Amino acid sequence: MALLDIQNLSKRFIERSSLFHKYDFYAVKDASFTLNRRETLAIIGENGSGKSTLAKMIIGQVEPTSGQILFRNKPLAFGDYAFRAQHMVRGRRSTEKRINENLVTPTLSEWCSKIRMMRLIPITTSDRF
Repeated sequence: MALLDIQNLSKRFIERSSLFHKYDFYAVKDASFTLNRRETLAIIGENGSGKSTLAKMIIGQVEPTSGQILFRNKPLAFGDYAFRAQHMVRGRRSTEKRINENLVTPTLSEWCSKIRMMRLIPITTSDRF
């Protein structure tokens, strides 16, 4: 069972350029990935490619236009802050402690050896406009 499962998550913004003109663009379009226990995920991309918007949708700060976010196979709905705070933030202190322990490791190779798995999810701006 995946800890976090993102399925076809998209966010479309509609902007007005003048009184009679508007345009829309996708900050995130059809993003899908899973994150399992003891796995580290890095989301990389150019400026303006949607990394922050994706993170804001996952934490519930921005409502997705489409797609689904599953946490331990339970769908997360926009506005369910109580559930997210109770279940997703619970391990934050121990995570911060582990991060701080890793930061004082003397060499980069020793620090990297502590990471079990890292996957990179590239996000491009090709579908944006």
